Amino acid sequence: MKSMILNRMRDLDYSLLIAILLLAGFGLIMVYSSSSTLAYLNYGTTDYFFIRQLRSLLLGLVLLFIFIFIPFQLYNKMSPLLVMLSIVLLILVLIPGIGVERNHSQRWIQVASFLFQPAEFIKLFILIYFASFYSKKRHLITQFRTRVLPPLFILAIVFLLIFSWLSTERKINSYKI
Repeated sequence: MKSMILNRMRDLDYSLLIAILLLAGFGLIMVYSSSSTLAYLNYGTTDYFFIRQLRSLLLGLVLLFIFIFIPFQLYNKMSPLLVMLSIVLLILVLIPGIGVERNHSQRWIQVASFLFQPAEFIKLFILIYFASFYSKKRHLITQFRTRVLPPLFILAIVFLLIFSWLSTERKINSYKI
């Protein structure tokens, strides 16, 4: 176990990790700079949005370091399941009472105090799925109809679900005119 952790730490792309941390730090500064007045007016403290962003950043960094230590072969095995789970979440968003409306748009799911958009997960999961699928079948990639097209149907389903959100939002906005 200890040697696996040491091997993973040795193999990290530290320049990428430093770039991620610098961008995240810059983002925190920008959030504070652009929202301190609004935070003070609405919440009585200038760092309300900064603290929220910092909590999200820390959660993201913890998840980053957890996922670094998961072998990529597991991602390959789990990718179809992750895509199917994401599609189910995209469908759940459309169900009243499960999908949460924010700013006249029903794109969110709330679990306890955690609010998230399933579309954010599907972006990563579909990328992992396509990479896994095409890496296993790269020698057959020339057969478009039988090898390239089937995963594109999954992508089409995802697009249709996301576009159904857009059409719902347009219907809501058209009544406001």
